[in-house]
Amino acid sequence: MSGVTVRSTEEYTRIAWRLIILGFLAFCLVIAGSCYLAWRVKAFARTQPAEPGTLDTYISGIEIIRAGLVQPELPTPPKTVIYEGDRINVSSTAPAGIAATVTLFDGSKLDIWPGTSLIFEKVQTTRFSSRNQEVALRLESGLVRLRLASEASQQYQDVHYSVFVQQAGYSVEQALLKPGGSYRVRLLDANAPTTSASEQERLKQTTISEYVVEQGGITLAYNSQSRSISNQQKLEIAQGSLSQPKPAEWQLARDSNFTDFTAQEYNNNATVPVSVTDIVRADTWRVFGSLYSPEAEEDGYFYIVGGCAQRSTEQPNNCLRPLINVAQFHRDITEGIDHTKSFRTGITQTIDLDTTAYSDLELSFTGRIYEQSLNRAGDIGEECALAIAIFYYNPADQLGSTTYCFYARDDQGPGSISNKEYIRSIKLPFRQWTDQTIDLKGDLSNMRRISHLEIYANGHDYISEITNIRLVAK
Repeated sequence: MSGVTVRSTEEYTRIAWRLIILGFLAFCLVIAGSCYLAWRVKAFARTQPAEPGTLDTYISGIEIIRAGLVQPELPTPPKTVIYEGDRINVSSTAPAGIAATVTLFDGSKLDIWPGTSLIFEKVQTTRFSSRNQEVALRLESGLVRLRLASEASQQYQDVHYSVFVQQAGYSVEQALLKPGGSYRVRLLDANAPTTSASEQERLKQTTISEYVVEQGGITLAYNSQSRSISNQQKLEIAQGSLSQPKPAEWQLARDSNFTDFTAQEYNNNATVPVSVTDIVRADTWRVFGSLYSPEAEEDGYFYIVGGCAQRSTEQPNNCLRPLINVAQFHRDITEGIDHTKSFRTGITQTIDLDTTAYSDLELSFTGRIYEQSLNRAGDIGEECALAIAIFYYNPADQLGSTTYCFYARDDQGPGSISNKEYIRSIKLPFRQWTDQTIDLKGDLSNMRRISHLEIYANGHDYISEITNIRLVAK
C-alpha cells in the first residue's frame, strides 16, 4: 500500500508543476498580447484631427451639407470648420475663378471652382503616434486643385492623399497623389461652367474625368488598370476607358484650319436668314459683317482659299510650307468705286472658358495682310486690316474686350496707331506670311473667363488672311 501512495504523490507533483508552468506561460502570453495590443493601439489607432479643414469663401453661392444631414448650411466667416463626411457645394452660376479654398490641418490647400461638389470622405491620423495620415476626397462634379504640403513639412511618416471619382454606371476611380505636388481633378460635363465650348462637343451625353499633374505625381487606379503620370501630364477616363498619359495642354479653338465646312456653309450664317432651316450652317466659326462707318457699302466677303507660307528660293514655284485652307477677308474697289467708308468682315467663335485654372494661355496663328488701303489703322487707330478681339469677363464679372490690331501699311501722312488701353497695335510685314503668338495670360491679367473671339478685317479696302489658329491652355 505504501508504494502506491508514493507513486500517487509523484504524479500529483508532476501535474502541479505542469500547471504552474502552463500558468506561467499563459501569464507571459497575456502580458505579451497586452503589450502588443497596447503597441498596436499606440501605433495605429486613428482619429479625426480637431479641425480637419477650414473653409475660406470668396463669393456667395456656397453651401455645406454636414455628414448625416440633408439641410444645407451657409459658411460662417471668418472660418468654417469642415469635418469628415461633410460636403461642399458651389453654385454653377457663380462668377468664374476660385470660389473657395479649404486649408487642411497639415497646411495643404484645396481650391474649388463654381459648379463643384466635393465630399471629405476621410481625414484621419494615428492617435498616439506620428505613423500615418490619410486624406480621401470624393469629387462628384466640377473642378478642384490640390496644393499639397511638402513631405519635409509633414508631421507624419506615411502620408496618403486620395481622390475618388465615380462616373454614373462605371467603376470607382482612385487617384493617389504624391505629397508636395499640385494637381487638378475635373469632371467634364456639358453643363459644367469649367467645361469649355470645344470640350462640350466631345461629351455627347456622357462625362469625362480628367487628372492633371502640374507638379508631382499621380497613380490612377481604375478597374484592373493602373497608370502613373508626372509633371505637366494628364490622364482621362471616358466611357470606361483609361487613356494613355498625354501632355497637359488643351486646344480650345475649334476648326483651327477651316476644314470642317465649305466656304458656303461658313457664309450661310451671314447670308441666309435664320428662318431657313434646310441648309448646313457652320457651328464653329460664324461669319459676320458690320458697319463701322455710317452709310458704308456692305460688300466685305469671306472666302476659303489656299496659300503658301514659304517658297523655295531656288524654285519659287516650289512651296515648302503649303497652307491648304486659309480664311480670307476681302473688300476691294468694286466697279471703279473707291470705298470711303469702313466695313468690317469677320468670323466669331464661342470659347466659354474659365481661364483661372490654367497657368498659361497662348493665342497663335499664321497670317498676312495682302492689301490695305488705309494707312496704319485709320484716323483713330481702330480700322485694323487684321484684328483679333478677345471678349472676356473681369473679376467683377463684367464683360469687356481687348483687340490686337495688326497693320502692314506704314507710310508718311494720315493714319494713326491707337493709344487706347483696350487696343494693342502690332505691325506686320506687308504681304508676307508670319507666325504670331500672344501671351493672353500675361497680357490680360484681369481676365477670368473668355466669352468668345472675333477675327476680322476693318477698313476701306483690304485683303487679309489667317489660318492655323490655336488657343492653347496649359
